[in-house]
Amino acid sequence: MPRDIRQFTDISQLIKRPRPIIKPTAYPWQQLALEVIERLRIPNFKRNSVFQACRQFPESVIRQAVIDTQELCQQGSRWQYFFKILGNYRQDQFNRR
Repeated sequence: MPRDIRQFTDISQLIKRPRPIIKPTAYPWQQLALEVIERLRIPNFKRNSVFQACRQFPESVIRQAVIDTQELCQQGSRWQYFFKILGNYRQDQFNRR
């Protein structure tokens, strides 16, 4: 992205210009949730559910659910299919006990 330097009058303004600070995530599951949200284009009203799922399930399960969703759901709302896969995992987990 090219910068427009003409908006600065001298070099001191260029140096003093604040840079945006991007805070790192506190937990690894938060970063995983952000990746899932980006890859599946999950709408804003379902973001909290993704964070909850990433906190509840192991990383390997979440990554496999994302891969399965991308392979099997070419059209439509991917986020619904993603949660359906996680729901099936939960049922399988309870049936094994």
